[in-house]
Amino acid sequence: MTGFDHQSILQRVFAKSGLTASEQTHLVATHRYYHQIDHSNGRPAIGGGEKAAPDMDISEIGPDGLCITQSGHYRLTADIKWTAGPLAWAAICVLADDVIIDLNGHSISVEPVALDSEIATILVGDGLTSYKNITLRNGVLLNAGFRAIWAQKINNITVDNVLISGITFNNINKRNCFAAGIYIDECAEAAITGCTVQYGYVTSDVAGGIVFMHTLGAQVTDCTITNFTNYDGSMQGIAGYASLDLSWTGCTVENLQSFFNGNLRTGGHTVIGYMPTICAGIRVTDCVARNMIGSRDDCHGMSIFVCADAQSSGFIADNVVDGPPPYNLGAKATGLEIYGWNIALVDCAVSNIFAHCPQDRQSAGFSVWGNDISVERCNANNVQVYNAAGEPDTSYGYGVGFGWAPDPRPEFRAVPAESIRYSACAAENCQVGFDSWCHIGSTWDDIATPGCDIKLLVQTDPPAERTLFADPISECNPPVTVTLTNLARDNVVKDMLL
Repeated sequence: MTGFDHQSILQRVFAKSGLTASEQTHLVATHRYYHQIDHSNGRPAIGGGEKAAPDMDISEIGPDGLCITQSGHYRLTADIKWTAGPLAWAAICVLADDVIIDLNGHSISVEPVALDSEIATILVGDGLTSYKNITLRNGVLLNAGFRAIWAQKINNITVDNVLISGITFNNINKRNCFAAGIYIDECAEAAITGCTVQYGYVTSDVAGGIVFMHTLGAQVTDCTITNFTNYDGSMQGIAGYASLDLSWTGCTVENLQSFFNGNLRTGGHTVIGYMPTICAGIRVTDCVARNMIGSRDDCHGMSIFVCADAQSSGFIADNVVDGPPPYNLGAKATGLEIYGWNIALVDCAVSNIFAHCPQDRQSAGFSVWGNDISVERCNANNVQVYNAAGEPDTSYGYGVGFGWAPDPRPEFRAVPAESIRYSACAAENCQVGFDSWCHIGSTWDDIATPGCDIKLLVQTDPPAERTLFADPISECNPPVTVTLTNLARDNVVKDMLL
């Protein structure tokens, strides 16, 4: 069976959250990007192209695509330029167990029928029947349309040493359409190793390099996502949604960017290097995010968002910028953002985190929301809030080394950071080193703040207020403005009660 058991996934994610059932339901409903294979779009059933002979050598593919319906080892023997027919689903479709597709050092280049067509280079499964033991390896997929590799309902899928170069898709008329290099959905035991996704230029509600939906066991090792832009929606490098047991190791995500060009029906315009959402059992090890450039919504090196039982070690983020010109207005920028429970950050370092006139009144190296979170031997360097002229200006909020994760939306704004443990951490050259805002029962031990304008910000006597806002470009339609009162209490800094 595949990994999709939605209710058991949610039970594991929310077991230690302290949220009510109605709050959990609301969070899931409002943060849902799920795009299954659409069998009602007028195309024939998947698998209608030429049928491949067992263990076939592949040197050409007809306009309706090639369909593998028998187990075997299939090899490319030439570079292939595939011109998609008007009703085609993919260049190669796999509807069988125990299949190896060896690109054998060759490439498949796609000429889609239209830039808004939901077409794949390799489609594994039809979303109706489960298959198992699929391997794709050793080659290049060029100029993919909607998705280069698209797999659904597969037990044990491996993608090894594949370069995906060029994702071109343009469709903002279909909601939550997730353009991607590799898209894995309702699968169990997926392993992506030594792959690169590069040069994606799309206009879609959502786009990503490597994406897991409702998957059990999602491993990504030594992969690179680079130079990927969404011209009117959100952009994610490596992402997971409603999945369990994710292990991402030794990966690099760089040069992601989003723009706003009038699409107000999308869920947002965020740019996030690594983003597990509503997941549990997460391990991110020795990964890098750099040059994340946002538009009018959040921009983060990594956001572990509404997750449980996670650990990040050795993570590095550099140059994360939100709301740059011509916008001069954003939501917030963060090196590493946490919304969740039972999470540990160890030996992570973020630098050059900038937000222009942030609606959430903050730029942060590390920000936390939820409970039972430890931050150990982590470093934040050069975190700033800028005004519209690109000058440091704390009248728009603070550039905080370590602080709470603010959000004006009703499901987030009243949840504090509780039982947070900062140990042997340093904030350098920030407007604020450590901000105790909305922390409860938390500790700061052996912290350092060289070059920070404010070493430790405490606004509890009397409790201070901060006004946050968000508009339709930054995930709130209708717009939201809310004034929050500091909930901080019962905190200790080196045995000093705050």
